[in-house]
Amino acid sequence: MMKPLLCQALAALALVAALLANGAANAQEAPLKIVAVDVEGGTATLVVTPQGHSVLFDAGWPAGRGITAPPKDAPTPATPAPGNAERIIAAAKLMGVKKIDYLITTHYHVDHIGGVLELASKFPIGTYVDHGQNRELLSAQAKSMGPNSPIALYDTYIKAIVGKPHREMRAGDKLKVDDLLLTAVASDEKFAKAPGAGKASVNCDQVKAHNENDEIENQFSLGVVATYGKARIAMLSDQVWRIENEMVCPNNLIGKVDLAFVNNHGTDTSTSPVYLQNIKPTVMVMANGVQKGGGPETLKILKAEGMDVWQIHFAVRSPELNYPPEQIANIEALPMAINPLHVNVLKSGVITVANARNGFSKTYPKVTP
Repeated sequence: MMKPLLCQALAALALVAALLANGAANAQEAPLKIVAVDVEGGTATLVVTPQGHSVLFDAGWPAGRGITAPPKDAPTPATPAPGNAERIIAAAKLMGVKKIDYLITTHYHVDHIGGVLELASKFPIGTYVDHGQNRELLSAQAKSMGPNSPIALYDTYIKAIVGKPHREMRAGDKLKVDDLLLTAVASDEKFAKAPGAGKASVNCDQVKAHNENDEIENQFSLGVVATYGKARIAMLSDQVWRIENEMVCPNNLIGKVDLAFVNNHGTDTSTSPVYLQNIKPTVMVMANGVQKGGGPETLKILKAEGMDVWQIHFAVRSPELNYPPEQIANIEALPMAINPLHVNVLKSGVITVANARNGFSKTYPKVTP
């Protein structure tokens, strides 16, 4: 029997999917579909082509990790919230996906790779893609997390995929899935130019140094620019401030984009103003958690640069800086707040974002060349 909370989530997903389908029908074009699954401040972004082929970027936390604790006075739910793997599978099934054709693990932090093995045990996966060897060997995090350290997680991952289709995607490599083209613009701290990039950079004289943590794997993340017709999408995973600046100055390797995912969950070690000024996204999605990401400095920068952002969770550490509630998928800091954000992308570059919590949607015209 399906868990009640999962039924609730599926109903919300179905409502938004229907709304977006109507919009696509009006445009007389089947869209590229993107679901930013709520995995409690981790990352799991499902991309589905009109032909039904799929790419999943990361798989969130392992079972039992990353679930938001309810307030002390909150009633105990009758059933626990579905885990990250269940949420991903629910989104996939709603999109008609019977197999994850490509699972891209951007890097080996527990909130990105932790759910891979559980997902693989419950749902078919075709090809595993990553940036290659784990690089986080000596950081404080790597020493302190035991089985959830990048060292241990990478070792377990590599052993688990022995004999299965596996590809290391290097900077400049391309992955074509129907009419969707993914170009690795960053991988293993090496960089390449995206299709359509190459125009002059701006404001490189304003680049400033910035504090970074010692989570080394972030800077080695596999990041892509996706092109779908005229639409351009930046998905750089957990890249840090320094790398963001290196990717746009002195040469803009990314170019202007229509949609961008806020790097590193909106943590204050990312989101350089100069980076934003060079990629100039029309709309952004932030995969933050209740207390993870959505940092006050980041939210201030995003607003100062005029970014239109949709959040997975209300950021409780800086309540006054959150974007409007209709653009936040989950307001309540409870385990049952598991709503995703849906994005439809047309080849013309028109993008529609919809909130599974309330059905609110907004369509953005093509702006970039």
